[in-house]
Amino acid sequence: MRRTMSGDVKIDFLQDNGQVDPFDVAWTIPTAVAIEAFCYFYDCMRLPDFVHWHRDI
Repeated sequence: MRRTMSGDVKIDFLQDNGQVDPFDVAWTIPTAVAIEAFCYFYDCMRLPDFVHWHRDI
């Protein structure tokens, strides 16, 4: 994580094409929630309601 000059907190993500792109921390979820969401999906085979999903297309 890093803070930009404007005070925003960014995390660098490695894309599948090798490019590294910074994203706002606000666009992410905590690791524990991500793991819980994965386990829920694995058990129930549907997206969990406790995560706010955003389709970026």
